[in-house]
Amino acid sequence: MRARTERACSNVVGERGSCMMEFAIVVPILVFTLFSGIETVRALGAYLRMTQISYEGARLAASLPGLEEYVFYADPVPNKQRELREKIYLVIDEYTLDTSEITVLTEHIRTSIGGEPENHVTVQLQADYQPLFGFGFPSLPITVSSTSPYLFPDA
Repeated sequence: MRARTERACSNVVGERGSCMMEFAIVVPILVFTLFSGIETVRALGAYLRMTQISYEGARLAASLPGLEEYVFYADPVPNKQRELREKIYLVIDEYTLDTSEITVLTEHIRTSIGGEPENHVTVQLQADYQPLFGFGFPSLPITVSSTSPYLFPDA
């Protein structure tokens, strides 16, 4: 009887050591998976907020009369384009995003599709997503763009 008890105790001690090893191997994997999931959700949330802002900016641009024809990166920026960007930055503030990290680009182009002139405006937002957990997660560039028909054809 005594031999059985000693054998049972020795097995428990050996099992305890292997459980600790399994725990030491599995916990870092679980923690990394948890943090990866959190970062993925945060990055997706930032992307969706920026997409909503670009939609609202395109709607603002489409309803702004007197918008001059203008293409991304052209210099100097016309007054109406500057006014539009300021309004978009106000929308960004409403979404509590940091305006210093977001670049707002707008364009107004007249095109001819099928022989009929068409005006449209585009709002593009660019930002670098900064991860909450700095280890192992890179900074990701996010670029979203929305286009809307311009409501004032005589611009």
